[in-house]
Amino acid sequence: MSFFVSIRSISIAHAFVLDEQHRCAYPEGRGQYGAVLAIEGEAEYRFVGGESQTVRAGDFFLLAPEAAYSVHIPRLFRHYTVNFDICEGGLPQRLKGSGLYRIPRADAEVEALFARITALWRGGGGKRAAFL
Repeated sequence: MSFFVSIRSISIAHAFVLDEQHRCAYPEGRGQYGAVLAIEGEAEYRFVGGESQTVRAGDFFLLAPEAAYSVHIPRLFRHYTVNFDICEGGLPQRLKGSGLYRIPRADAEVEALFARITALWRGGGGKRAAFL
């Protein structure tokens, strides 16, 4: 399935490292969409309702705003995350409400885009408009 997303705003963009000591949970959901690119290691996303998905280096995926989950790290997990809001009608209906939606194309171009967004976010104090 192909689709385009019209992003209204980005609330945070970062490169982050989690290890076994870190716990990350969104028991009420994220409140925003999250685009995640796994760079190194792996993590298990455990969703309310029992679904569980393991992501590994190279995986590129979206997390829905209402997805309630916790992340379990068996070892180091390095990833990029961009949290964003979309313009209405920007994503297919079947993506809304799903926990984790894998996007099949994660390559060097995608990683470079995440690095650029993160650098723009850091360099602009997080609230600066910029062209990619």
